[in-house]
Amino acid sequence: KGAAQGYPNFCPPCTRCLPHRWPSRPVEQMTVTLAYLKDVGIPIVAAAAATAARTKGAAVSTKDVLGTLGQVEPVAARTSHAGVSDSASKPPAPSPVFCAEPMTLEEENCAEAMQRPLPLRCPSNEVSVISFNMLLKGFDQKPYYPSVPPELRAWPRRKTQLQRVILGVDADIYCMQEVEAVSFPEEFSFLADAGYESIAPKDDSKGKRPDMAKTAIFYKGSRLEKLWQEHRSRLVIGAFRHLPSGKVIYVASCHLEGAPWEVATRFTQMQNALASIRKHQKQQCIDPASSALIFAGDFNESEDGAVFQCLQDGGLSKDFRPPDFPDKEVTKDDYKHEFQMSDLYSSGTAAAGAERPPTFCAPEDHRYVAIDFVFYTHNTLRPAAVRRPFTDEQAKVTTGVGIPAAWHFSDHVPVGGVFRLVSAGDDSDASEPASC
Repeated sequence: KGAAQGYPNFCPPCTRCLPHRWPSRPVEQMTVTLAYLKDVGIPIVAAAAATAARTKGAAVSTKDVLGTLGQVEPVAARTSHAGVSDSASKPPAPSPVFCAEPMTLEEENCAEAMQRPLPLRCPSNEVSVISFNMLLKGFDQKPYYPSVPPELRAWPRRKTQLQRVILGVDADIYCMQEVEAVSFPEEFSFLADAGYESIAPKDDSKGKRPDMAKTAIFYKGSRLEKLWQEHRSRLVIGAFRHLPSGKVIYVASCHLEGAPWEVATRFTQMQNALASIRKHQKQQCIDPASSALIFAGDFNESEDGAVFQCLQDGGLSKDFRPPDFPDKEVTKDDYKHEFQMSDLYSSGTAAAGAERPPTFCAPEDHRYVAIDFVFYTHNTLRPAAVRRPFTDEQAKVTTGVGIPAAWHFSDHVPVGGVFRLVSAGDDSDASEPASC
């Protein structure tokens, strides 16, 4: 591809092996290489380029390489060594896979399946929702999951995969977790081009922690109008008007406290979010029985935990104790909320099957667990389709290995589905949701 566009130093059929061939390439080719990288926007490590040049006897420093990259004219705009004319177009975007080894056919199929869209059968009265913990941008700087190699941790590669999943699934609403706050405008600029607006992650550290990763909500501006938003501890909440139907939908994207023993903290975070939603509804004279609510995200606990049980049962007894921490008190008083909620992946749905589908599989212990959930108000929303977290093929390649892997860039997988907006008491079309 590079040679055809005026970059004669690239071997067919792709550029995947280029970084590993730099040390053996002549010094005079470095300018062409840097120009190509600048054109297609691949971040490079200048020190590696300088080292490659020095192996051929040239006195080239990292500073020199950076200076060259800043001054070089894009090759596509001038005549090249391959004889491409000045009118040559800009080279095509590189392959989205930046790892040293190509994926197997099975892995490519798994990556493509992760991008499968959520179908809307009746767009005027349906909304599609996905919740996804994307694994923070700074994963490559973190010590956990040491078995994941550097090329699979690198953000440029992971960002490309993330973008393909978001645009491929094409959901109306994304409840996102672990989105870096400081770099959000730059790293997620592609959302606007695709018609998405956002409730951006909030930097609670005020710049002291540039790698701060928080919750966010992405939504299609052509289908939803934001009415209200609020950031809370490890949650972000939004109220939206569904433009085709005019109905109001509240959405909460959560990434609850991660320390396993902090069961009361997770419960309080959920409790405060529901209180904020109810307060806004009262201010706007909205009956909770007539408005829709989706509460989704990474609960950091299983379905046996207090948060799941409270959302499902409409409240929690002060006597409740989590099975994993039987000595931990969750709430001092009995608690009840006004929202009639159901779990999207409850037993009996087409996607759930006999057992709850897992949503997380860390590469260290290879243990499948479900800690990501999607709750909805069953009096105002009805599932029309439920996304399978892992397809059969994805589960096969993940078993005994875990994720992130070559085909997927996070330790979580997206969960969600399509909801039909209904009026309270509407029992028509109670058919089983489709699996997708």
